[in-house]
Amino acid sequence: MVPHLLPSQGIFVLVPLKLLKSYSPEFQRPLYFPQDTELEVSMWRQTDDTKIWYEWIVEAYAWVGPKTRIKVGASEMHSSRKVGCLM
Repeated sequence: MVPHLLPSQGIFVLVPLKLLKSYSPEFQRPLYFPQDTELEVSMWRQTDDTKIWYEWIVEAYAWVGPKTRIKVGASEMHSSRKVGCLM
């Protein structure tokens, strides 16, 4: 489960990664990144006048110094907008 803070309402929404997996080919097949990289998963909750949906991306970083890292790979941006929940 991924906790998501809604700052305006001060509550948590839990989104199972299993739910997101069904919307994303990258979560259904392996992502290949070089050894000794750090993966960073970013997720955003989006809304419009009728729906709520999530968008996410996976990025891999390698450290090249004590305080410097470079991006060595990433998935495409993915979205559950097509199957978003009605408000």
